[in-house]
Amino acid sequence: MQPTENSANKENIWSSILDSVSNSQSRLPSKTVLLLGEQSSGKSTFISHLTGNSLEHHHKDLGLSVDYADVRDAADDEVMARISIYTIPNSNKTYTDLINLVITPQSISDLLVVIQLDWEKPWNFIDDLSRWISWIDQHIAQLKKNNNSHHFELQLQELQSKLRRYLENYTKPSSITDTNSAVAKLAMNVEDPPPLDNNTLTHNQSGIPLFIVCHKSDVIEKAQNIDKDGWSTDDNIEWIQQVLRGIALKYGAGIAYTSVNKPDTLTKAREYIHHRLFQPETNSHAPRSFPFNHRAIVVEKDAVLIPAGWDSWGKITALRDGISATDDIISDGWDNQLSNDEGSQPKASKLYQDVIHDPTKNHHSTQPTELKQAVAEHETNFLAKHFDSLSKDPQRDPRNTFKQTPKLDTGFSSGIVGPMDSNSLNLPSVERAMRTDANTQLDDDVTTTPYKPKLGHNHSLSHSQPFTPSSSTNAPQSHSNQGTPSTIAPSQHEVLQNFFQSLLSAKKTDG
Repeated sequence: MQPTENSANKENIWSSILDSVSNSQSRLPSKTVLLLGEQSSGKSTFISHLTGNSLEHHHKDLGLSVDYADVRDAADDEVMARISIYTIPNSNKTYTDLINLVITPQSISDLLVVIQLDWEKPWNFIDDLSRWISWIDQHIAQLKKNNNSHHFELQLQELQSKLRRYLENYTKPSSITDTNSAVAKLAMNVEDPPPLDNNTLTHNQSGIPLFIVCHKSDVIEKAQNIDKDGWSTDDNIEWIQQVLRGIALKYGAGIAYTSVNKPDTLTKAREYIHHRLFQPETNSHAPRSFPFNHRAIVVEKDAVLIPAGWDSWGKITALRDGISATDDIISDGWDNQLSNDEGSQPKASKLYQDVIHDPTKNHHSTQPTELKQAVAEHETNFLAKHFDSLSKDPQRDPRNTFKQTPKLDTGFSSGIVGPMDSNSLNLPSVERAMRTDANTQLDDDVTTTPYKPKLGHNHSLSHSQPFTPSSSTNAPQSHSNQGTPSTIAPSQHEVLQNFFQSLLSAKKTDG
């Protein structure tokens, strides 16, 4: 009995070893994702969701950063493959030259390119999309030139055929439980697949699968709440979707709107990336696969999902009326955008930004606004032009500012050294002089009434006029002399004259 038990144990050990080897052979090959996007487009957030790591693990300060994501089996959580995720900070040539290390003849067959757009700047969608796609086309052309071999040409042709077969054999899942419908259809050798329409897969000459991710889609609703008449109107949002779908149709690309406020959008995007990277080959009976079981979404403005192969030009035109502007962008406008010819034909970005305006720029001019230098006019010329108008207006004479308007019934009047009122003479010496003047006869021929000012009270000297024959009986008074400054001023002069005369008389009397 003992030998039998030992042999059974040995058989179990060898069986487990063989099973482990068999499972290891069933592991999927590693794949590569190249994530392209401008600064602050949300690449770090997207990578964090793909890898399951926090944002701190992403190296933002590197020219070419790489992160890794383990692909696990949903049934037993077993690691089936690893995805390398490469990204650069922006489209500066210093960084784009580093991508030459990622897109190589050895890695191109296991590559998926994700182009990330930013909903915070939707007016840049066409510029950003065309910039990255142009760079990919130019790099593939350079690889063809540097690898002038028949093997590389066959490799590109195989990628193009693989992408075309995927689009032709795509079927939408009939239900959420039908997990293998699309995969089973792809794994079958379809002899006569339905042909693609004339607008599908017309520009992707490399065969590299593309996935367009429009991140921060929650901005749409926020923008509509702030400015209902801006770029975020419902018509514009649908129009943007039409434009993106039309361009994606040319390259056989998928589209997804994602937002951290809707985690399911990021989950669907991750599942779609796994599905596109690990799709089974035709005539392949892969034991494990990653079917994509989610239907296309076009009615939710912030959660759009368009799997590659589902869309068509008829579905795009059915979204809304007025497709002519979209047709111009997708057809001739896009070709003009990709060409380096600076001709008169409008480019897609120009046609697009005529509808989706950048609020920070002047929309009425297609050229950048130039700052004009202000030239100051010579001072003499400036004053000469305004001389006539200034000379005719007396109120503009600056000398009038220092003139005092005569006032009636006030306690003072204008003098050489300034206004004089009763307080100017309200001094002890002046009071004594005025009392002396009251007892002194100044003129034998003229009899005057003694002047007795009431000092200590607020009575002006101009109100106390001495009675003289010349001023009361001999000289008739005119209307202009009554209550005017001309009648007040002489009386004050007489008072001053009497004051100084009294000083002289007092000095003679004392002598």
